Amino acid sequence: MATENRSARRPVRLRRGSMRLARSRRFVGGLGVVLFALGWSATVMAQLDPLLFMKRVPPTVIVVMDTSLRMLEDGNGNFYDPNFYKVADDPTVMGAFASIGSAKTYRRIYRNLQNVGSPAGYTADSISGG
Repeated sequence: MATENRSARRPVRLRRGSMRLARSRRFVGGLGVVLFALGWSATVMAQLDPLLFMKRVPPTVIVVMDTSLRMLEDGNGNFYDPNFYKVADDPTVMGAFASIGSAKTYRRIYRNLQNVGSPAGYTADSISGG
């Protein structure tokens, strides 16, 4: 029986060779995955400036903000005054702004603000505090 089991088993040399083959297949498979990942990321690298290493000056970034009076309107005819007013500064005016409540500061909202002439003449349908 011992001879039958021996003949049924693979020789030691063949087992070692198959282990080497399995290891090399893992290595080649892992290498293939790494090469695929590097090749796939080439599209990401293509989005960078290829001449970036030659440039000595950092890129100039310009930020533009529109600060005109039109930026203070909400599109519904309401003009938001950029100033903050203190409630304690003019208590006689506060009777007209009941919506402010217990706030210490407020901003004025002009409904349908129109320029009526120079110098700096304006008219509005109503003024509320917000």
